[in-house]
Amino acid sequence: MYRALKNGLILSSFFAVVFVLKPADQAAERAWLASLSDPKEALLAKQHSKRSKKAFGAKEVRRFLERQIKQASPEQLDSITQVILEVSKSYHFHPALILSLIRVESRFNAWAISPKGAIGLMQLMPETGRWLADRMGARWDGPAMLLDPEINIRFGTYYLAYLRERYNGDPKFYLSAYNVGPGRMDGWATTGYKHSLEYYHLVKQNLPLVN
Repeated sequence: MYRALKNGLILSSFFAVVFVLKPADQAAERAWLASLSDPKEALLAKQHSKRSKKAFGAKEVRRFLERQIKQASPEQLDSITQVILEVSKSYHFHPALILSLIRVESRFNAWAISPKGAIGLMQLMPETGRWLADRMGARWDGPAMLLDPEINIRFGTYYLAYLRERYNGDPKFYLSAYNVGPGRMDGWATTGYKHSLEYYHLVKQNLPLVN
């Protein structure tokens, strides 16, 4: 049932509105990456340059996934690798950031369901999934479709790109908003958000080290 939908999503996600970072937003993200002091995070900052980005391609993503998803078949690993590379390119994210977010959210358990009802690899709430499907021009077949790894990653990365645009490319805001929701994040932003950075730092700490 989901294979046809995934094929549709591949088309609809590419032909829907693509969030392209403005130069100022790109500078903000680069400044964030360049400011990281942890060795593996400094490596990611280095990889963010045009030349070094090539060092984090399909081979590196798949190798990382092999270490995270022990029971996955080669075909499943190839499929998840491909979709991560596709959405990273489409929405102008470094693949390592998507991998880190998935590790923080679900530890790469596609069947993960949180006590609050968030589902799948990138832990999307059903109401968020329905809203995303509408924005992306995809058919919504109910919360169970969020258990499909490819659909979950496509929806989750689209949502992250939406939040990045909403918060003007500031990773502290858009990563925190991914965790707590934009409504709560907006409230924190009006009162100071130092207390909301735990998730932001957790994502940074889980950035994969390429070796």
